[in-house]
Amino acid sequence: MPIKPLESSAFKTTALYISLALVITSIAILPFSYSVVSIKLPVNLLFIAFGVFALGFWREYRGLGRALGGIWFALVCLLVVIIMAYISLFWAVDSRATLQAIRQYLLEPSLFLVLGFFLTTKLDERGLKLLLIGLCLALSYHPIATIWDFFTSAQFRENGFAIMGYYRAMSHLFHTPDATLYAFWLALGFCITLAFVVYAKGLGRILAFIALVAIFFSSLANGSRFLVLTCCVCLLLPFILLSYKHKAKILLSVGLLVCVAGFGIYVFSDKLNPRFNVKNMIDNFRIVWSYYPAEMGRFSPDCYTYLDCSVYSKQEDENSKHIRYEESSLSRISAMKSGLTIASLNPFIPHGFGSLNELMKNLRTNFDEKLLPYRYMMINGERLPMLHIHHQWISFLCETSIIGLVAISLFFIYFLVQTQKALVCSADRTANIIILSLGCFVGALMFMFNFDIMLWREENLTTFILLGFLLGARYGKH
Repeated sequence: MPIKPLESSAFKTTALYISLALVITSIAILPFSYSVVSIKLPVNLLFIAFGVFALGFWREYRGLGRALGGIWFALVCLLVVIIMAYISLFWAVDSRATLQAIRQYLLEPSLFLVLGFFLTTKLDERGLKLLLIGLCLALSYHPIATIWDFFTSAQFRENGFAIMGYYRAMSHLFHTPDATLYAFWLALGFCITLAFVVYAKGLGRILAFIALVAIFFSSLANGSRFLVLTCCVCLLLPFILLSYKHKAKILLSVGLLVCVAGFGIYVFSDKLNPRFNVKNMIDNFRIVWSYYPAEMGRFSPDCYTYLDCSVYSKQEDENSKHIRYEESSLSRISAMKSGLTIASLNPFIPHGFGSLNELMKNLRTNFDEKLLPYRYMMINGERLPMLHIHHQWISFLCETSIIGLVAISLFFIYFLVQTQKALVCSADRTANIIILSLGCFVGALMFMFNFDIMLWREENLTTFILLGFLLGARYGKH
């Protein structure tokens, strides 16, 4: 019996909203993978969502090239990265781990990027509102759990707000006790709430502003320094991305205000704890950077107390007698320089995509001990594995070469450009909230990549889905 047009339309609508519900559910439970649920559950939900969507709309995508018109540049950039990742197998120490990383961090996310794009282009204004509500519900848990953890901690009961910046508050359901990784979810919530502040009206804007302040407080409670900086950067992004009168003059004024505030923080921080002493870090960075990574531990007071450090870090000189550097920042500088040392061998050679432990093995293979390109931190006399360089851009350079780094950079820049273009021509407030929030999140990610953010599988999948939402809201006929 032939299907009537009305029934066909109803079937498509049902498939569309089932797919949307599955994707939002997956985003909601991805942060709890490996702890509460297996990562297989949200990933399988995404595959089911793709299948349901394909079942409803496969006839409309026979001209696939035309359907991908709004996303083709991003896919070309990803294709370049994927090619470089496969080429990295020639230099990978563990090719099996590299192949697994390519599947989990590139191939699957690319598929879900396309799913997010196709899904959002089919949503009408009501559907976009449901998408936005779903995202808010899926992500609202994180700042609430962070603030709850802060106020209910034993440290807060003993010391009050004095623990701010030292205690690392987060949801205890998160798969690893690392508040740095959890910063990803707080930054995402901040960006979405910021877009509501920009576009909401009346009472809605007041409530959005209160929520924004609450999420900023959760960022302070989280204790990640770069997260607080990221929130400040996000506050500036609407001034850059939006179109308004006297934009050049306002941007200049905001830029001058940022410079004055930055200089004030630089001067005032000299009186703060070493963890927040920006002045000491900036003033002495050039001297610290001039040393080999294995020698940098001489500037850490912890290498003379409880830390197991390289023998090259225990040789004091005139500089190390007068300079002390905060341990967390110093270890990151040491790791970053190790990564750049690897890349300096040949910037066109990728050293095993997705497996940073291989970087240490590559160091041992290509460098003599006397060159000291290793991190200064040890454990039981053995060098610590290079779990992360703590600088995502340098990681991209090491794992995918300069070619992959350029492709990844263009990939993210493309989304910022599309955000700005969309906000100029779109009059749909719901679509604009989605576009601005996710555009700000792209800018936030690019900033966080300079510090300590690490995109594990769940964060990586979420990022690609959201990027698909962004372009779908940009090119959809809402």
